[in-house]
Amino acid sequence: MKKKRILILGSYGCGNRGDEAILDSIVLYFRDCDITATCGKDRRIQGDIPISYIDCRLAEGKVTFEIFLSFVKSVFKLFCKIMSVDAVIFGGGSSLHDLKGYNLPFWLGLQLWANLFGKKTYYVGMGVGPISTGFGKFLCKHFLRHADKVFVRDQRGFDICLSLGLRNIALANDAAFCKPRMTGGKPLDFSDLPTEPYICISACAWGASENWWRTDSEYQKQLEDYYRQLIDCCTYFIQQTGKPAVFVPSFCHDEKIGRLLEEAIPNSMCTCLPVSLSFQDMSEIVGNSYLLIGMRMHTMIFALRRGVPVIAINYDEKVTQLMNMVGLPGYVLDMDEMSKENLFSLYQLQEEHRDEVVRTVTESAMRFARTTDACLNEIRESIGLEPCRYFTEKETCAIEPV
Repeated sequence: MKKKRILILGSYGCGNRGDEAILDSIVLYFRDCDITATCGKDRRIQGDIPISYIDCRLAEGKVTFEIFLSFVKSVFKLFCKIMSVDAVIFGGGSSLHDLKGYNLPFWLGLQLWANLFGKKTYYVGMGVGPISTGFGKFLCKHFLRHADKVFVRDQRGFDICLSLGLRNIALANDAAFCKPRMTGGKPLDFSDLPTEPYICISACAWGASENWWRTDSEYQKQLEDYYRQLIDCCTYFIQQTGKPAVFVPSFCHDEKIGRLLEEAIPNSMCTCLPVSLSFQDMSEIVGNSYLLIGMRMHTMIFALRRGVPVIAINYDEKVTQLMNMVGLPGYVLDMDEMSKENLFSLYQLQEEHRDEVVRTVTESAMRFARTTDACLNEIRESIGLEPCRYFTEKETCAIEPV
């Protein structure tokens, strides 16, 4: 039988290890298909996930003349690819919002092109919102209803879709949850890790990136204040607990904060991972940690899917949504409440209830993985493929032969 042809659209190859983890999970479920995915300027992912790629730099989350010119050069190839596949999957991430004027027209325009040629279209683990403008609501209402299915990753997105009158929706989870755990101990690419239990830290260096929602000077000053406050809090935390720290730059610009932490924390008690590490290695390092203090949502998912407790620093609604869904709303610290005392107090509370927290995290991760498994298998069956069988009773998401 001829292989099904799948195009996966997303912000891959843009320096974000979380988006790459999403792609990896989706590819796992369609490995018996001929798969092509979009790829931005950062091509390291092409060595990590060996499928076909097509240039699509407009997915990098910013528009410059260079990127627009690159998109113009590749748009014909992208449209031709859409015409030649059996299904188009929009692969998750915080993609559907109107914080940037070009965002919805870009993604929904690709869906329109696929619909014109009768291609099946699916949104998998999609972050929806905010949709605050009349134009944004109009686009989502009149375009998303023509998708075959929209699987949204959290309650906020689901409620937004309901408010727009959409009925082809389902509440799922982020696709990165449905990933088999790795084995073999420490990653081969980076072995300079503490031998004793260590804390992982992740943070968002939006101020170092062009891919951010606010560019006003007041917000940039707030970010610089936040960097200093975060470094002070983490330094105090490590001194009080005596546990070494590993900083995880899951987005390329985050490394800036990690290097500042390395300099601020004495006695080599903090190690910043090189941003060149693959998302598999970063995931394994987080999954082997004692605790994650995290802002980056997918770094949090790397921890949660391995039963590692999380203290979340809330910089975006999606962080709160994730912690609510996982059953740990009390372990979220808003940025404007971040202090040495508050962070350490949450840690002490979590230590008192650690067994319960680990059990809650493990059960939630299992549930999320199974939900995503059902979502991806629904897509497989709708395009005429047999479902995949990846679960055992003992593992959260362990691979079995198809």
